[in-house]
Amino acid sequence: MKHIFALLLCTIFAAKAQQTIRFSNPNEVLNFATQHSIALKSGNAQMALAKYQTYYAKINRFNPRANVGYAMTDNLQLPVNFLPAEVFGGPAGTFREARFGQQYIQNLSITPQVDLINHAAWAKLESFKTSESLSEINQKLIRKTLSESVVAVYFNVVSLQEQIKILNQTLQNADSVTQIVQQKYSQGIIRSQDVNNATVNKLMIQDRIQQLQNGIEQQYNLLKSLCDIPTSTDILLENQYSTSTENMSILTNFLKSQQSELQVKYAQNELKVNQLSYYPTLSFIGNWALQENSNNHFFDGKARWISQSYIGLRLNFAIPDANKYAQTKLAKTNLQMVELNAQKQEIQQSFEQKQLQLEWEKALASEQISAKILGLKNDTYQKNFNLFKQDIYPTENLLLSFNDVLNATLSQQVAKVQTAFQKEKININNTNQ
Repeated sequence: MKHIFALLLCTIFAAKAQQTIRFSNPNEVLNFATQHSIALKSGNAQMALAKYQTYYAKINRFNPRANVGYAMTDNLQLPVNFLPAEVFGGPAGTFREARFGQQYIQNLSITPQVDLINHAAWAKLESFKTSESLSEINQKLIRKTLSESVVAVYFNVVSLQEQIKILNQTLQNADSVTQIVQQKYSQGIIRSQDVNNATVNKLMIQDRIQQLQNGIEQQYNLLKSLCDIPTSTDILLENQYSTSTENMSILTNFLKSQQSELQVKYAQNELKVNQLSYYPTLSFIGNWALQENSNNHFFDGKARWISQSYIGLRLNFAIPDANKYAQTKLAKTNLQMVELNAQKQEIQQSFEQKQLQLEWEKALASEQISAKILGLKNDTYQKNFNLFKQDIYPTENLLLSFNDVLNATLSQQVAKVQTAFQKEKININNTNQ
């Protein structure tokens, strides 16, 4: 029974380990990646942190704070004071020792302080607000980049799967051609080299199928990495995405320029914080204290708590040092760098939008041309095949024509998938704004 129970447990764990995730269209993959991507989860945490920083910066404008102190002192030996002895009836010119004070002393003090004027703290609030907006833009860019990568892998798998289907169908045709060649060889019509060439052609197709299957496995591993899927989980992609060639309107995506603008604004705020930190700070201060004195013991119920308090204003001015000047210089340099980067991003964004349009137009034109080429290649092959069956067309030329049709079919299929990929890429560009 123990062995049976252990076997059942192993079976259950193996079943869990071999979990299979199925995808049928790009949206399913994108939704899964959005929910499970560690990069996006980290971005969400960064956004939450930025919001908390802004919230605490609002409070820190006034920097309310207070020190609470409590002390218990046992004066084991009170200080000795020398008093004129004549006060106590003694001879003039002599002194008498006397001890003054309380042995047990308790002190409780509260010292609140609130900044009334703190230029650097107000500037820091603006810096954190900018950082919060910047974290949101960064998260959108992470999502956009992840979506493009995931969709690219998805259509790579689709393309490889479709090519394998075509090669499997072509393999059957190659087998038929090989049989015809062998029959003609048996009849003494053609040479043995033709049989060898037909067989080699068939083997090359089988090799291409194997290579494509390996390629699919590599793409699945890449998809697992992008979506943070455990390696023990299997992925099965059963494409049901329908391709279409309708015109797509490409919206200008301003995420990168917005990111650059916020980076410049953040650097400006940080420089302002450094510069305003040279200004003095005006604070409201106060103090409230209680003291209990006793010669009996601590917490003497007969003793009286003596209170004292005060309020006032305090002006603080920190004399700048070398480190302060270095921080300001660093802030100025950072501002210059992000300004230059903003100019570069503006130019790059314009090129990316144009490139997206060109790739879409190229994919459409390539699909149309590849369809025409396939039609012509297929017509040529059918005519050559008929001539070959009539023994008036050489085997070598037939195999060349056969491979031309195969390559044209694969190219046409790749072009169709590329069009679908470019369409989905435009959708990502338009929706991630």
